Amino acid sequence: MALPFIAESAASAIIENLVSTCSSYLEVYPAAGGMQDELERLQHALPQVQAVLTAVEEGAMVMAQNKALDTWLWQLRDAVECAEDALDELEYYELEKIVQDRDDEVRGILSKCRRKFDSFVNRIFSDDTLKRLREAVKGLDRVVDGMGPLLQLVTGLYGPGVKRRKIEEVRNARETSSLLTESEVLGRDEERHLIVEWLIKPRDTDVSAFTIVGMGGFGKTTIAQLVYSDDRVREYFDPIMWVCVSQDFDATVITRKMLEGASSESFGDKSLNALHYILKQKILSKRFLLMLDDVWNDDNAIEWEKLVAPLKLGQRGSKILLTTRMGSVADMVAKVMQCKKESLNLNGLKESDCMSLFNKHAFLGVNPDDYKNLQLIGKQIAKKLGGCPLAIKVMGGLLNSCMDYGYWKRILKEDIVELQHRKDDIMTILRLSYDHLSTNLQLCFRYCSIFPQDYMLKKKELVYMWMGSGLIPQSICGKRRPEDIGEEYLDLLTRKSFFTRKTNDYGFEISKSYVMHDLLHDLAQSVSLGECIRIGGDIVGNTIPRTVRHLSVESTNLLSIREISNLKNLRTLVVSVEENHEHNTDHLLVFSEALSPTIPEALDFWNRHV
Repeated sequence: MALPFIAESAASAIIENLVSTCSSYLEVYPAAGGMQDELERLQHALPQVQAVLTAVEEGAMVMAQNKALDTWLWQLRDAVECAEDALDELEYYELEKIVQDRDDEVRGILSKCRRKFDSFVNRIFSDDTLKRLREAVKGLDRVVDGMGPLLQLVTGLYGPGVKRRKIEEVRNARETSSLLTESEVLGRDEERHLIVEWLIKPRDTDVSAFTIVGMGGFGKTTIAQLVYSDDRVREYFDPIMWVCVSQDFDATVITRKMLEGASSESFGDKSLNALHYILKQKILSKRFLLMLDDVWNDDNAIEWEKLVAPLKLGQRGSKILLTTRMGSVADMVAKVMQCKKESLNLNGLKESDCMSLFNKHAFLGVNPDDYKNLQLIGKQIAKKLGGCPLAIKVMGGLLNSCMDYGYWKRILKEDIVELQHRKDDIMTILRLSYDHLSTNLQLCFRYCSIFPQDYMLKKKELVYMWMGSGLIPQSICGKRRPEDIGEEYLDLLTRKSFFTRKTNDYGFEISKSYVMHDLLHDLAQSVSLGECIRIGGDIVGNTIPRTVRHLSVESTNLLSIREISNLKNLRTLVVSVEENHEHNTDHLLVFSEALSPTIPEALDFWNRHV
């Protein structure tokens, strides 16, 4: 479900805070209210709102999009953010009053309660602030009042039975086996050799693990299948067990699959204890190889401990080989196995291998020499795919369906995201990684679609922009600094392969610098439609939806950006200005005045800072 929203916990905290703040005020100054009925309805409806948001969040990765529900959720988001803005304004005036009354506070002249409500009288509840609070309360009330029909809809869409069926469909679609599905594999000989050498190399440790880490579509499973079928591996290990783990990490289910792979027997009704006993007998004093494909679990240490308990009894030299999209899985395996972390970060194919694979699919059934006019365009298209084997195959097959110069030229000008309605294999696979992120991490990832492709992200800069745009809710901070939480988010996204550390020409990492793969940038644009927009060139003539929260503009004419002041929901504005336009400084000052007081929360300029 391609729905940009805020975390259920954050939305609930904002609504509760709004109700509490306004109710406290009305107890002291009832005549200035006019919103008591709405507050009572909001208080009563909050559990239902929480239930809807929880159901949507839990079912997002397996459910189709629903227009009516999406519309309501956008309306709720608008209302929640309006409330958040009103509360932020209130907090600002409270802090201002505290500073003004600091001397009185030190002398203890005013009590805490008196100070709070005096601030309401003297400054906080100016007409504008009170009006905004009323609008926020009434806006939320209107949205929640229309929630009734959606409760039945959500029950139908996200009921336990429906969700179970959808999850089962996803699991079946992602099931893999140890057998290669391709007659020829191009470009992975080095990786195959490296892993095979690691597997058959004698070890002093009892059981060790190796993890293949890479984006979806990069060929992790294919490499594992190549290794599985290698004669040296089959001679060195016995038994060899292959298990496709996928999203549901259940030690009992995985152990059962291991035994079935090792013995061709059925163990469907046995308990975990019985399965452990049987497995122990089968691997005791044997050098086994366990291959776990498509592993997602990186945080459930207890379930991991259950899984590996009998594996530690294998003969010295036994190995575990895993494939995953997340480097954090390699950390978890090393921790529970108490062994050294060893992994391979899978990169894209080399250019020569890219072209060989591309030509194989794009010119299938024809002689490439008969289409020399297409070969140059094909090379440019292949470069856009970032060395991703799946993307190359899909794109090659798409082009092979129409060997026309004009058609290929149009494809060259399009982004991968614009091809989804024709061939969505790529984005479907990448989207699965995104769906496994928490809501807060999804928000931060989507935000990064406002940067250009290949833009080098600086840790401090990015974290402060996340903070300024309200992507790190105060409700989750507690005693921790928002900066620390932001850095934790960035580290988590990096460990889950959404970002990679930027390297220099010599392969060394550049300190605190990150970059996003082109295909993941396309994914970020895909899942942030209507929420995050990046516009190149003059803004005039571009249609910007009113729902946009985060906007970046590349322009040489800042005067044309005045129209942005009409975007009432805008929270981030990033403007990239060409350095050779000296007159832009004056325009910048006019622009700032034109937006005030609706200037966004985070205002950043890549080339100029104010």
